[in-house]
Amino acid sequence: MSAHEQKLLDLKALDCVHCGLCLQSCPTYKLTGNEASSPRGRIYLMRAFAEKRMEITAETIGEVDACLVCRACETVCPSGVQYGEMMELTRDLVEKSGARSGFAWRVKRWFFRGVLPHPSRVRWLALGLRFFRESGLRWLAQKLGLIELFGAKMALRDALMPAIPPLAERVEPPLVTPARGEPRGAAGFLVGCVAHELLPGANRAAISVLAENGFEVRCPSSRPCCGALPAHFGDLEAARALAKQTIAAFEADQEPVVVSSAGCGSAMKEYGRLLEHEPAWAERAQRFAARVVDWNEFLAAKGLAARPGRLEVRVAYSEPCHLAHAQRISAAPKQLLAAIPGVTLVPFAGQDSCCGAAGLYSVTEPEKSRALLTQKMDQVGAAKPDVIVTANPGCHLQLKSGAAEALPGTEVLHVAELLERSYRARS
Repeated sequence: MSAHEQKLLDLKALDCVHCGLCLQSCPTYKLTGNEASSPRGRIYLMRAFAEKRMEITAETIGEVDACLVCRACETVCPSGVQYGEMMELTRDLVEKSGARSGFAWRVKRWFFRGVLPHPSRVRWLALGLRFFRESGLRWLAQKLGLIELFGAKMALRDALMPAIPPLAERVEPPLVTPARGEPRGAAGFLVGCVAHELLPGANRAAISVLAENGFEVRCPSSRPCCGALPAHFGDLEAARALAKQTIAAFEADQEPVVVSSAGCGSAMKEYGRLLEHEPAWAERAQRFAARVVDWNEFLAAKGLAARPGRLEVRVAYSEPCHLAHAQRISAAPKQLLAAIPGVTLVPFAGQDSCCGAAGLYSVTEPEKSRALLTQKMDQVGAAKPDVIVTANPGCHLQLKSGAAEALPGTEVLHVAELLERSYRARS
């Protein structure tokens, strides 16, 4: 048994007591009703792969791919099974097995290794997708039925494709944004890769609100990618390379590293385990991870020094999985929203359930992603909000897509964007 497979078993796979408490927290189990689609069903599969009782093939890895890795099962597990790390290791095992091949696998590998490490390439890719959407090519392809020629999955992927802001909106944030009002300290800020190109307004708002509350904000000029996407989808080699770039980018200073993306923050807080077997990086990764703090967590702990203005809006807060379950942060975003005068927080069933974004899940598993999004929009719609608020770019884009279709006129914003709007509303 390889060290990789042994670690997979050592990660409390054997501690799963098959109690079934995870079943009703698992979005894919609730969607399908299949035991194989549940966390304990997938743990059986992961153990079988690690123990070589089952061959890793294109046919046997279906449930590995279908998992959202939302980690809701970890929140309810009485045995402390480290499911998220187990799934990352299993997907990495699958990548190394040769079970994947073909065009889709090569595209994914190119994206993780050839695009994400280079901000300029991410920008060019975004420009290309925007041209396809806005030039009429997409409309023509839909009109002629060309997209459907590639199958029903491609049509679903096309429907979930996010709008991309014009280049004029995607300006780089300043390397240093000075504090406004009484200075309270400094913070590093992760600008990110894909999120900066698709949701630049959320980044600007997050930086602005930090500055408004007395914090000098420093953004690395290299604009590193944290590696969350390749880690999530099993390319741990690419994830480790990106993690090292991120650590190096922030290492010159010792202030907190504030992250407004739940998925990125979750990955960065776990750099210690990602690089634990690399002597040159293990200690550096642990030190860095200890500095990482979620944007909501940071501001809620420090308190709002600047008084928000009044906004008369009904707000439905949709909890990102990697904030609520991976980082166990639920109260902080609601605390910040409740601090805005006039905001009415409207709870709804399924508030902490997965919206189906899960990184690139809308690309890899578009049917399940769409089903979960439809379910989420039905639940949110019952609350009749004016604004849907979340704290993760993937969720943000997915909810925008759902709201455009199911709840027209309902805005989707990051917590930071609503808070920044309240500051602009002050008389």
